[in-house]
Amino acid sequence: MIDPVGAPLAIFATLVWCYGAGHNLVKKWQMYQQADERIRDHTVQLNDHCIRLDAQSKLLETVWSGLSTRHKTHFEDLAQILKRNLQAATDNLTGAEERKPRRFQRLRKKASSEALRYSFVFEAIEDSVKKLESWHTRFDSAFYLLTRVAGINLDPRLGENDSAPGQPVRRLRLLRKAVGGAASEQNQWLSASAGYSFQSMIPYSSVGSALYGSQQVLVDTLTPDSQAELDRTSKSIHDLGEILKQSDASTFGLLSCLGVFYQAPSSATAHRPKYNMLFTLPAGLRSPVSLRYLLRQKNSDSSMNERLNLAIGLAKSLLFVHNSKFVHKNIRPETVVVFSDNESKLGKCFLMGFEQFRPADGWTRRKGDARLERHVYRHPSRQGLYPETDYMMQHDIYSLGVLLLEIGLWTSFVEYDKDKKPTLLPFIGTKEILADKQEKRRSLALKARLMEATGYLPNRMGRRYTDVVLTCLSCLDDTEENIFGHESEFTDSDGVGVAVRFSETVLEQLQMITI
Repeated sequence: MIDPVGAPLAIFATLVWCYGAGHNLVKKWQMYQQADERIRDHTVQLNDHCIRLDAQSKLLETVWSGLSTRHKTHFEDLAQILKRNLQAATDNLTGAEERKPRRFQRLRKKASSEALRYSFVFEAIEDSVKKLESWHTRFDSAFYLLTRVAGINLDPRLGENDSAPGQPVRRLRLLRKAVGGAASEQNQWLSASAGYSFQSMIPYSSVGSALYGSQQVLVDTLTPDSQAELDRTSKSIHDLGEILKQSDASTFGLLSCLGVFYQAPSSATAHRPKYNMLFTLPAGLRSPVSLRYLLRQKNSDSSMNERLNLAIGLAKSLLFVHNSKFVHKNIRPETVVVFSDNESKLGKCFLMGFEQFRPADGWTRRKGDARLERHVYRHPSRQGLYPETDYMMQHDIYSLGVLLLEIGLWTSFVEYDKDKKPTLLPFIGTKEILADKQEKRRSLALKARLMEATGYLPNRMGRRYTDVVLTCLSCLDDTEENIFGHESEFTDSDGVGVAVRFSETVLEQLQMITI
């Protein structure tokens, strides 16, 4: 563990205390693991948390001086939350051990008081594990923000023998290497000799399924518009593929990229070059469909818990994209793929549709279009044929807010007729809005309709979820209602300030919702 003498900062003294408190709890829980296999499993989980915390704390200590004040404050707040959680876990265990089973007086003839005491202990342990899992997920979000922090050097020795569950230090090193462009230029290009066979598009999606060799994959195709764009795109696609290769689906909410398969211009590609990003399918997941497909299903609904999990998964996906120094630019239900698992039809969701992505600090053409079914997901300043501002991370956050609104209401804002022509839901795209030819006025009217629609959210998803949606939709507003923060507050060149604020006001707020 880190040396508290060599780390005078309060946060590291707190983390030292947490590490010790965690190990003390492990020892106490071990006393009960013979009585209940579930307690044994939870003891292993807690020990895993301690190992991860140790590895992450060691690295954090080495880079602390290079972090921004906002990032440091976020870590300090999280350390205090962990301390309170561990103190509460210790107190709850003591209370459970001393608790008398008075409310089970009638059962005492059939079950010993010792067995009842074990049930109280298990309840206390299970509650503690849930809170610790939630905390470490939040801490990981802050930890992986180190991916995009400029001006810090990781000790080359850290992470080489990372045995912590999930290998957080090793994964961070690999991500920073990929984001920095240090990976081999040949790593991500896949050979045609293995055999590539496109199968079909996923309905209402920009993503298809294919075979590469004998491996089932999902394919996300990018088609440059010009030779100049081709030259720029090649390097960016390679870099994005290398970054997504390091993605852990359960941690980051993005599928792992197998590689990029290039198709030269030919009759099969409409005489345009194509880059096909191939993604592996996670074990245990099946039947991929688009979020748009699910939202359009008549007489179907989903539980609040399922919708919340979708929202959390998408927020994690976007944070990873931004941590990787990219902006997505294309967040909408057609670019979200949802898998079923053994527990739910809405098992896991993953953000895809990277055809419009670019490096966050890269070249932009301010190229737009006139498609209203896409405008509804774009901030007013990014609508029309010639958007008035350059794209930034907050524009992705706005798009996410529209998506979270749809998920919360479980209503598709875009419908398709029998010819698959898209139209806006009448509540959003009123006749007046559709008839307005003045782009700026129409874009503001679209946003106003979305803000009005948030009034239906509290009864469906609760106040905290509603506040998250409002935070996203107002993140670029120059008003007091903008709790995300005005653009002038985020002056750091590496964009960490926006990412930290997103983690605090969006992702962590979603993760704290209890059902």
